[in-house]
Amino acid sequence: MGDVTLTVPVVRAALEQNENLEIVFVSREFFKPLFYGLKNFTFYSLLPTGQHKGIIGLWKLSRELKSLGPFDSILDLHSVLRSHILSTFFSIPVSRIDKGRKQKHLLTAQKSKIKKQLKTTITRYCDVFRAQNLKIQNVTLEKSIQTNDKARDKAKKFLAKHTKTQAKRIAIAPLSAHKLKELPAESMQSVIQELSQTKIKNRHIEIFILGSEKERSTLDEYCNGLKIHNVAGQFTFEEELAFIAELDTVVTMDSANLHIAAGLGVRTVSIWGPTHPFTGFGPPDTKNHICISIEELECRPCSVFGEKKCYRDDFACMKQIKPKNIVNTITDLLKI
Repeated sequence: MGDVTLTVPVVRAALEQNENLEIVFVSREFFKPLFYGLKNFTFYSLLPTGQHKGIIGLWKLSRELKSLGPFDSILDLHSVLRSHILSTFFSIPVSRIDKGRKQKHLLTAQKSKIKKQLKTTITRYCDVFRAQNLKIQNVTLEKSIQTNDKARDKAKKFLAKHTKTQAKRIAIAPLSAHKLKELPAESMQSVIQELSQTKIKNRHIEIFILGSEKERSTLDEYCNGLKIHNVAGQFTFEEELAFIAELDTVVTMDSANLHIAAGLGVRTVSIWGPTHPFTGFGPPDTKNHICISIEELECRPCSVFGEKKCYRDDFACMKQIKPKNIVNTITDLLKI
């Protein structure tokens, strides 16, 4: 989800900076709310397990898309087998993202790492547009995602019902698609417990736990009898975007929630373990990302996405992060 979220500011900037540009964006239906409010933009839903499954399904998809054309070019922001096959059904120029796989491999190698900042994912997306001679500059993730009135009204009513007046509102998203990108549960529970007992300039901190419906029971364990709100599964994705937009801060792992919150203009505190902002997926606000430095832990980063087994077998990159440091970073941000 994070990579799709990072396309939003690029698509928005391209549409705003190129007169008469029209974009048809093909992706899973779930992601459609991220692109709300864009002009000269059509979101076309991909059904990879349904009618667009396999080569025949992709051929059908190409026929459906051609009915919306004609098109001048294909901008492949994903560069996977599916998008490569789909493009072969068109006789127009194709530009593809360079994912920097070799550089990322060297950055995360177990030995002889080459530790340096790689090109950001947003910059890589911009390069695809520039390859087709489209103007695109000054692209920023912050406030690039918009929400609709109905979803905002529901979010505001929910918060009015469940929070005290003038309370500081924060959301914590403790889970990730890859387990090794999660802070140990006991550490996160310590963070949540201390925050629940903390006031900022005599204002209570209201804590909301974010996650999906299938994660709800797991997230209940983080609440552990505390007066905090587990909102996992209570909103549609569209509504959750509007809900996040009303918060003061979002605390998250290196996950899509980091990019979504930033795209909505909400301040973030991010926690990093096996992954590192050097890969190009870094937080917009580097002051508020928490990790054990790569000087202290030479094994970092060991993974681009967090799916690899810990080289040391001790998960030091997450276990050495002190809950108190996380709490201090959050409270310092809330005081601003």
